[in-house]
Amino acid sequence: AYGVYRSREVLEWYKANDPLERIERFLLKMNWITNEDVKKYREEAVRKVEEAIKFAMESPYPDLEEAFTDVYSDYPVYRG
Repeated sequence: AYGVYRSREVLEWYKANDPLERIERFLLKMNWITNEDVKKYREEAVRKVEEAIKFAMESPYPDLEEAFTDVYSDYPVYRG
């Protein structure tokens, strides 16, 4: 399936040029990692994401005021 806003060709281009996929292919080609390493790293990444999701789902909602914390940076006003 392809997205509503992007054509199949565009999605295929992005898949082929994904920086993570590209570095993986490069490292494999250079024999710096193995397919087993790739599998291990992917499993670890999935595990970390699942842990983060679980943590987020089990955490209480923040106070409403937190919605406005660190949204904007205070820049000095330039009047030159």
